[in-house]
Amino acid sequence: MRWLLHLSGCLPLRLYKDGPGGRLTTSMHDFYFARQTYFLSKLTTKRNRDIMGYADLDKNEQGYLADHNEWSEEIAREIAAEDGIDELTDRHWDVIKFLRSEFIDNHGSQPNDRSIVKGMSAFWGEKVGQNDLYDLYPMQPSKQASKIAGLPESRRKGGY
Repeated sequence: MRWLLHLSGCLPLRLYKDGPGGRLTTSMHDFYFARQTYFLSKLTTKRNRDIMGYADLDKNEQGYLADHNEWSEEIAREIAAEDGIDELTDRHWDVIKFLRSEFIDNHGSQPNDRSIVKGMSAFWGEKVGQNDLYDLYPMQPSKQASKIAGLPESRRKGGY
């Protein structure tokens, strides 16, 4: 008896049953082929993503990326330009890296404005106020910086 199994929705793998009540098995050839197909599809996806721009990516109505893994620094520059930030300075990049680090390393945590102020004060070694963040990101820093960082839209109000 044969079945066709799809792992992760994209890997076809033939399974064979060793007769009635038998266990499921697969041939090494089928497994190797499925594994190669999976890795080739990943390489193709990455290669295509490298030449894609912000306009080509899936995003919601507000412009937040559907998949934070599709983000790149070039995409960030495009999003910033659309939001009226002509140039991303080192301080802009520090905030973006802080937000991405918090999101990726802390199970999807998205800091509010107060947490960003505290984090940047510690990182820059100087007292940072909320006005300093608004100078960098004029439209609510936690949300605008998260959008430029390629993170999902936060449903909280932000602020203090």
